[in-house]
Amino acid sequence: MKRYHFSVGNSTDGPVGYCASVYAESPEDALGMLSELLAGDGCLGHLVDDRSAERQGGIDYLNVYFNPGGVGLEDIDDEED
Repeated sequence: MKRYHFSVGNSTDGPVGYCASVYAESPEDALGMLSELLAGDGCLGHLVDDRSAERQGGIDYLNVYFNPGGVGLEDIDDEED
């Protein structure tokens, strides 16, 4: 079982970034597991931290990073009264 690390976005330059660690037999399996987790219901209610993943395979962790300085007025996509 190999560990695959994903790094997506960049919270240093933008508003959000995340990294994830997945134990799987292949890169394709790792991507499939992460994609399935992210597809869920469109919103993660909790972040993952499963240290048993190394033995069993699966998502080890998912960390999301926010940069409050990376959010601006241009990010408003709707306005209602």
